[in-house]
Amino acid sequence: MPILNTMRVAISTGIFVLTGALVAEPEFLSVADFGAVPNDGNDDLAAVQKCLEVATGAQKACLVPEGNYLFSGDLWLGSNAILFGEGKKSVLTFSKGKIRALKNGSRHFYYTRNYNNERIAGKVKRGVLAEAVRKGDTSFLVENDDGFAVGDWIFISNNRKDTWTILEKKSKGQDTPAHLNGSRDVLVKAQIARITEIEENRITIDRELDSDYVAEAVIGDHVGARNIRIHDLSIINHSGKGHAIVFEQPFNAHFRGLTIETTEGAGGIRLVHYAFRCTIEKCDITNSGQYAITISNFSSENVVEGNDITFVEGGDCAILVMMYSKNNVVSENSVDCLSTAAKNDGGIYIHATSFGNRVLNNEIKGASSAIGAFYGANNNVFKGNTGSNPNTGISLWYAGGSNVFEDNDFRFGDTRRPGRHIGVYAYCSQTSVVEENLFSGKLDVGCLAGPKANCSIKNTKPNAYTITSTGLGFEGGISLNRNTFKSVTETFAEYRLE
Repeated sequence: MPILNTMRVAISTGIFVLTGALVAEPEFLSVADFGAVPNDGNDDLAAVQKCLEVATGAQKACLVPEGNYLFSGDLWLGSNAILFGEGKKSVLTFSKGKIRALKNGSRHFYYTRNYNNERIAGKVKRGVLAEAVRKGDTSFLVENDDGFAVGDWIFISNNRKDTWTILEKKSKGQDTPAHLNGSRDVLVKAQIARITEIEENRITIDRELDSDYVAEAVIGDHVGARNIRIHDLSIINHSGKGHAIVFEQPFNAHFRGLTIETTEGAGGIRLVHYAFRCTIEKCDITNSGQYAITISNFSSENVVEGNDITFVEGGDCAILVMMYSKNNVVSENSVDCLSTAAKNDGGIYIHATSFGNRVLNNEIKGASSAIGAFYGANNNVFKGNTGSNPNTGISLWYAGGSNVFEDNDFRFGDTRRPGRHIGVYAYCSQTSVVEENLFSGKLDVGCLAGPKANCSIKNTKPNAYTITSTGLGFEGGISLNRNTFKSVTETFAEYRLE
């Protein structure tokens, strides 16, 4: 049955099942019933917001029928909200604002120092560690217990504020191993867990701590909106900054079948500050500047899968996982980078002490660097990715240790941008494994290692090299095993030191 006919049946029956939707939707309310009129040039924000609030309260979905609806500010969704439409025929056009999620049921929240010292309206639970705890612990003593209960989802944070200063400045010559390893309590770190037992002021959680935490580290309840679904809509954002969708501290949010177009420097979807178990799938995103998809700031167990991204011009990279985010999966995405800039137009990056993430079976075209680990990112796996016409296939830039790049295939040819074609670029990074990758086509350098005059390369066995970097105050290395460099460039160098 055509989608339009399905819609007409749905309106008459009160039940809507859209072919290809995330799930068969429950009963719904239409924004048309609240005064939203498409294609009339008038602002529809108030009508759509009202429909969302009433529908969510009634445990129903909010339907946006075919047409173009205009928005002059933020559209807010609370827990259990469902916003959906008729695919590309249902268009939300923002001249200002974006789609956002409530936190603690409120629109009023902010951070005094970018990612810490959170301020939220309403009652929240807070406490601090009574004593230091070790990596692997599953229980801890809490002071100032503020009413935590069994079943609560909480976060634990050391609330450090200087991480960017350390990573981007102090790492260049100042005690780099400790900073990149996170072996000292100087970098921000945090994680999410569920309380399984409380005995007096001792809390037991459902998982091991993934790091040491000092006494007085902050404990707080996870108060982001939960169980939100947004699917089968077209979103056009002309706001000129930020992202089309920004959710802070979301829990189990699902985005599917969205067509997103941003202009004038805006990005696509940003999930930030303890985003947990969210999914972004089968979306078509075209953006100019910023990131198409960002998972950041202590976010974990999220999935970014099967999306098509057209990255019109630079904003660092198309898909970014950053700031101590862990155990996320980025897979089966297609990224096409269109800029002619020499840098800052990458494919998929893991950044800023993030770990345990998997970047699998993605296709990246035309990037300044297809995939990479940056500034303390460690213990991540990049496997089965393919790319055409990048400037650099794999980048490690001040990366932490134990990243694995395996079975990736990059084909080099004519690019839109200036610069050399490099298979692997490793700069001031700790020991990681680059193994059984294929680099072919118009390569200038197979592997480029820096910094200048402070690197050594050892031929440990045929076609296996260990590059050791001893510059800028630390020692690290990249093990290259069984990689294949095939170049049609006459001046090709299999490896080079700078």
